[in-house]
Amino acid sequence: MHLLTDAQVRSPKDKTGKPFPTAPEKAAYLNDGRGLMLQLTKAGTKIWLMRYRFGGKPCMASLGPYPTVSLSEAREAAAEWHRKAHTGINPVHERRAAVAAPKAAEANTFRAVALELMARDTKHSEKYIYERARVMNKDVFPMLGARDVGAVMPVDVIKVVEAVQLGRGKHEQARKTRGYISRVLDYAMECGRVPLRENPANVVTRTIQRNKREAGVKVTHQAAMPWSEMPTFLRKLDGYCNRPNANRKTELAMKLLILTLMRPGSVGDARWSEFHDLTGLRPMWVRCKMKNGDAFAVPLSRQALAVLDDLAPLTRSKGHDLLFPNARYSGGLSENTLCKALRSLGYSKSDPIHAVAHGFRTTGRTYMDDRGIDHRVGEWCLAHGVSGLVGSYSRGTRLSQRRAIMQWYADTLDAVKAAGTTDGVRFPLPSMDVEPEAFDERLLKVGEAVE
Repeated sequence: MHLLTDAQVRSPKDKTGKPFPTAPEKAAYLNDGRGLMLQLTKAGTKIWLMRYRFGGKPCMASLGPYPTVSLSEAREAAAEWHRKAHTGINPVHERRAAVAAPKAAEANTFRAVALELMARDTKHSEKYIYERARVMNKDVFPMLGARDVGAVMPVDVIKVVEAVQLGRGKHEQARKTRGYISRVLDYAMECGRVPLRENPANVVTRTIQRNKREAGVKVTHQAAMPWSEMPTFLRKLDGYCNRPNANRKTELAMKLLILTLMRPGSVGDARWSEFHDLTGLRPMWVRCKMKNGDAFAVPLSRQALAVLDDLAPLTRSKGHDLLFPNARYSGGLSENTLCKALRSLGYSKSDPIHAVAHGFRTTGRTYMDDRGIDHRVGEWCLAHGVSGLVGSYSRGTRLSQRRAIMQWYADTLDAVKAAGTTDGVRFPLPSMDVEPEAFDERLLKVGEAVE
């Protein structure tokens, strides 16, 4: 039995038959029966309310405003609520779930999960973080971003990587893209977003390899300077800043790169706050975030300290923390700048000897191998560490031994440059029987003073 009519709802009246004011002093209620009532708020709006019992407890919910929801529609909704409550379904909970479902679906898209991972996974180098974000925004999100992360299949990943590999001919970039996608899907499984299963991106590895074989792509390594060319190159490098449009900082960056065997990205982004004890007995360069996200200490030779002394008036005395601040944008010296300098010195692809900045690591490592330097120490000189069982149980960084080797290597470079040839220049190997050098963990806090 219903108590209200359309006319009473349109123009509600109180018990005395007088119309309610447009904005009553307090809320008023008109009962239609079976828990349905019309609320007249102090703001002058009319809202349908529904009272019901669920689990023995009284509940109340809104069915919507009038006239958006008419009297007949409100009665139909009220009857449906009674039926659901009678069958053990709380209509309020059901409605909340329906409202939350789109938000939950949005939070479970590949894009949302990837952004969540990228916000948390910041242990990598700045170059890696930038490259990953660029690839995601350019290649991955347009194709997978809106997909439910649990619905991503191998065929979806193949479409993304082949657009890079076959569409643009970027085989190495396709491999990295597959890796970025794989990490997102692993993270989704770790967080319980999707059930545990084989990662769909792992299946795509075979597709990438097959495409490379069919395209006739062969594995190539970074072009490295032959050891026999080092005397000539080092002499050319000494006069680099006298060339047109040459920069003294580029010359010093190249020298520091050669003397430390670090990656070009680490040298270009080096900061004065990372260098410690430069006038002491154990000068050191501490990179807190290498390519793999770990910290690494580089013992500095006398020649490397001389480079820093030449560089200090150019940048440190002017308030720069970066050793090689870029004049065009906020950041350090790019690897391309170093490679461009090599090309200007006559080491481009079209020249008899081709070399790139990253290749000096190969040059130094190869010379160490040829001279019989212990493989594990040589790997540590390049911040590679040692893999396998030995690396698992040996956590030392060979810091004192690396200090002796890096000084020996710097002295050898000076000697071959002075001689103009590598023939007959063979310094005795440094002794590896040296006192272990402890590493102060406080140096990992860049810029913080160490007592």
